[in-house]
Amino acid sequence: MPVAGQDQSDGDARLLVFNSRRGWQLGVLTTLFAFIYVAGKIADQIFALTGDGNIARPADFPVFWNAARLALDGVPLQVFEETNLMTDTGKWASAWMPWLYPPGYLMLITPLGLMSMPLAWAVMTGISFAVFALAIRPFAAGVLPVVLAVTFAPGLLPAITTGQNTLVWYAGLLAALASLRAGRPVLAGVLIGVLTLKPQLGLLIPFALIAAGHWRTVIAATITTIVVSAVPTLIYGIEYWPAWMEMTRRHGDMIFAEVQTIGLMGSSFVFWIGVGIEETLALSLQWLTIGMAALIIVVVWRSPAAGFDLKAASLLTAIPLSSPYFWFYEAAVLAIATLFMIRAGVLGPRPLNLLFLAMLWLGAGPTMVIESVYPDALNTTRMLIAPLSVTALTLCLITLARLRALQPAAP
Repeated sequence: MPVAGQDQSDGDARLLVFNSRRGWQLGVLTTLFAFIYVAGKIADQIFALTGDGNIARPADFPVFWNAARLALDGVPLQVFEETNLMTDTGKWASAWMPWLYPPGYLMLITPLGLMSMPLAWAVMTGISFAVFALAIRPFAAGVLPVVLAVTFAPGLLPAITTGQNTLVWYAGLLAALASLRAGRPVLAGVLIGVLTLKPQLGLLIPFALIAAGHWRTVIAATITTIVVSAVPTLIYGIEYWPAWMEMTRRHGDMIFAEVQTIGLMGSSFVFWIGVGIEETLALSLQWLTIGMAALIIVVVWRSPAAGFDLKAASLLTAIPLSSPYFWFYEAAVLAIATLFMIRAGVLGPRPLNLLFLAMLWLGAGPTMVIESVYPDALNTTRMLIAPLSVTALTLCLITLARLRALQPAAP
């Protein structure tokens, strides 16, 4: 039976190969590319203005910024009037940019409304990189090239250049995993409770915690969820919740109606749409996928043969399969999963294994580069993310089977 300390030391040892000339080249070149690309996007989306003074290209961040300004103005419920979220953003008049977050998230981002939008985006970008790098460090075995290669992985760039909150959410999940590994279950639960401010990415976390018997974490997460929901409700009013649920319903109906033309989602739902499956059947297959992913998570997290790194790898690779609503910028999780798959020994240093790890590390990043040249190529996103996730999760399950086979038979 693997011991936690042995699992950690084995994972650390597997990362030492990156503490080499090639490893440093990978880390430094990745960082340079990320900074150059992000700087170009900032120049394009923030400082390249049209004749009427609006931003030339649409991005997601203005939705957060305008929501924060509405909260500061004392009219938080106006975030559900989508035209208010397009003010001074240069978006098309027909753009649909709804507010889909619970009140706790609105309260969290309200300080952004005190700044100009370019400054607010720069601040959010800096915070995203900083907290994510800090969250990676406990799992990097002190190898700086690993921290750089994961923090600035191409698969993470879509989240940054659209102004999304994805990196902060994944940083919170990594911090919760680090707390679990360090034997701090209550802190892990508090962090997981905060993650409910973006609930759709965390649907499989309860399956993992319950399967592993982390009951103190479950209780702490439940209490934290209640607190981060109740306190903002006292500030914004109970009316927030029915407005939020109605907007969520409207958005779901719109996604379902237009799913044939959406190329930037990466769930198994849109994958089946992409291969010609009818919408209702594709949605049924999505629920089947969620059920299978949840079952694999339970099997891995319950097994005494699975070390911590394998458990983390399985959870991370299952996240893209856990919701029909999964966008390309959220596929950053696959780049994070590469770290734990290496630590767990899921894939060794063979050419095909390295190629697959590279595909996970790139994630949806290449679509951002291709976008300006071949817009139609964005449809490859929905044909890429779900198969990568299924393959990675299957490899985690195969690794568990191999570890079980190596265990001595019970007397």
